[in-house]
Amino acid sequence: MGFGYVFIGTLLFFNIPYHSFTDVFAVAMMLWGLSMLAPYAKGFAIALRAGMPYLAVCLIAFLLAILDLVGLWSLPTLVSLTAAVGIVCKLFFLWFFFVGVDEVARETDILKLRRHALRARFLTPVFCFAGLLMELGIFAQHTEFLKYYLLGYLLFGVIYAFFVSKTVYECYMMICYEGDEDMGVSLPAPKGRNKK
Repeated sequence: MGFGYVFIGTLLFFNIPYHSFTDVFAVAMMLWGLSMLAPYAKGFAIALRAGMPYLAVCLIAFLLAILDLVGLWSLPTLVSLTAAVGIVCKLFFLWFFFVGVDEVARETDILKLRRHALRARFLTPVFCFAGLLMELGIFAQHTEFLKYYLLGYLLFGVIYAFFVSKTVYECYMMICYEGDEDMGVSLPAPKGRNKK
């Protein structure tokens, strides 16, 4: 089911310090899952479309990171710009994904999942904004503060990734396709089709 692939993708987001090497695989896995979920909620369909440019940015960041790692080419300004664009793409991608989770949780009447989707949705801009400030070099002149900011960002990133992964795992455990109700609550009918 689509939520399983999305869950695997969210686990790869735990690699916060070296995200340039893993985000492309995380987003590809999540898009695969979203391609199965898109008919069931408008938020999933928008997230699928928003994920395409995000995947392209992640691929560019991955190639730049590989070139830098092997010492063939390094352009820190381009790397920072790519990372900043990636953070903005991530914001839209995850925001609409959790809008989709909220839609499905509302349709299936799972209040706990709605609360967790709302929490993850509103933590997303906080995490992305904090990352954007760092990538744009806002605190570059304040090296002492930057060390503490980076530590706080990494800790918050781990907590954020945990909550996101937990919410997606709950989707995987609680929601299933129609006909598999013994595994959980079934998904609503795909948009544009009548419920059976």
